[in-house]
Amino acid sequence: MRTAVSESSTHPAGGSRPTAARPSHTRRPGAILGGVPLDVALACGGGVAVGAVAAITAYVSYVHAGGPTAAGVGIIPASLAIVAVAYAILARRRRRASDWLGLGYTVAVVLATGLLMLWEVLSGFYAELSFAAW
Repeated sequence: MRTAVSESSTHPAGGSRPTAARPSHTRRPGAILGGVPLDVALACGGGVAVGAVAAITAYVSYVHAGGPTAAGVGIIPASLAIVAVAYAILARRRRRASDWLGLGYTVAVVLATGLLMLWEVLSGFYAELSFAAW
């Protein structure tokens, strides 16, 4: 014999079936688009910003002076110190976010260095071209 309680637990209202897990397309609280947690996105973006500003500053000071300058040489270790302090602070509170801070910084510096090398190679190649050869 079925009771009202057993029938309601086997057939929920509206004919939908209960699920044990949340669907993967549902947004989590504190997540931005794509399901990336906000603290991770901010940490990675901060790392990219510090790395990009350091690389751009070093390059611009090099180009304007025609060679290495104290500001250009000192900006990279200074930015690394800023990221190291921020990493240590984040590591105590949000371990995953601190890892993404370091990754963002590394990606920005390596990408800027790669683009600079590509620019220099292409500039050298273009300088060696003679239009008479074409």
